[in-house]
Amino acid sequence: MVSKHLRIDRSTFSELVEKHERYLADPKSGERISLIDATLTGIQATDIDVQNAAFTGTIFINCSFWRVNFQESDFELCDMSVCTFEGSNLRNAGLRGVRMKGSNMKKVDLTGADLGPATSGLADQSATADLSDSDFERAEMRKAVLAGANMRRANLFECDLEGAILRDAALEDANLSGANLNGADLSGAKLKGAHLRNAKLEGANLAGADLEGAKGFFSLKELDPPLQKKITDHVDWVMSEGREGQRANLKGAKFGGKKLAYIELTCADLSGADLRNCDLTGAYLAGADLHGADLTGATMAEADLRGADLTGAVLEGVDLSDAQTKELIVKSRNGTTKLKTRIDAG
Repeated sequence: MVSKHLRIDRSTFSELVEKHERYLADPKSGERISLIDATLTGIQATDIDVQNAAFTGTIFINCSFWRVNFQESDFELCDMSVCTFEGSNLRNAGLRGVRMKGSNMKKVDLTGADLGPATSGLADQSATADLSDSDFERAEMRKAVLAGANMRRANLFECDLEGAILRDAALEDANLSGANLNGADLSGAKLKGAHLRNAKLEGANLAGADLEGAKGFFSLKELDPPLQKKITDHVDWVMSEGREGQRANLKGAKFGGKKLAYIELTCADLSGADLRNCDLTGAYLAGADLHGADLTGATMAEADLRGADLTGAVLEGVDLSDAQTKELIVKSRNGTTKLKTRIDAG
C-alpha cells in the first residue's frame, strides 16, 4: 500500500519496519514500506533491513541511520539534508534528484546507485542531486551515476569512485584526496579548486573538465612506464603509511622539463635526479632526499619541502620564497622527531 503525505515519528517508523521485515521474509505476511511525499522526523535506527523500500519525495528531518540496509530502495527527489547514513548499504539505490546537503555519508556503499537528475514538477523541469558539503569519506561509489550532481565542497576522501559517471558534476573545492577515480567519466566536470592529492586517475575521462586551481597530479601518463610504476607504488606507500606499496628510489632519475605539479614524492629518494625546468608547483617533497639533484629553472611555488635534504642541489633560477621550508615534525612510537630542511647557504 502506498502512503502519501504522512508525518512519521519513531514509533510509527518502527511499526513500518516490522511489517517490512516480515514482507522481506514472506510478502504475504507483511507489507513493503512505500511512502510518497511523507515526512520522517527524529528517526534513529541501527542495523535494520529495509531493502527495496520506497521513500519517493520524502523529507528526512533530524534522522540518523547507522549500518542500515537500504539496498535497491527508492529515494527519488527525497530531502535527506543534514542527516546521518554512516555505514549504510545503498547499493543500486535510486537517488535521482536527491538532496543530502551537509549529510554524514561516511563509509556508505553507493555502488551502482543512481544519483542523476530527476524530473521535478513539470515534465520539462529537471532536478539535479545536491550532495554539497556532505561527508562521503571512504564511501563505496563504484559505477555510481552522479551526472550533473552538485558536490561542491563535499568530502570524498579515499572514496572508491572507479567507473563512476561524474559527467558535468560540480566538484568545486571538493576533497578528492586519495579517491579512486580510475575509469571514471569526469568529462565536463567542474573541478576548480578541488583537492586531488594522490587521487587515482588511470583511464579517467577528463575531456572538457575545468581543472583551474585543482590540486592534483594529472601527468602520470606522460612519464615512462617504469617511472609510472614507481610513482604509483610510492603513492600506495605514503597513503598506507608504509604498509603497502614501496618507497620510490628515484636516484638519478631523469624528469627534465616534465609537468610534476602536485606529485606525491614525500620521503622519496631523488638524490642526483634531473629535475631541470620541471613544474613542481605544490609538489609533496617533505622529507625527500634531493641532495645533488639538478633543479635548474624548476618551478617550486607552494612545494612542500619541509625536512627535505637539498644539500649540493643545483638551484640556479629557482625561487623558493613560496615553498614550505620549515622543519618537518615526524611522530612515531618512539616519540617526536624534528627534521630541518637542509639547503646550502648562499
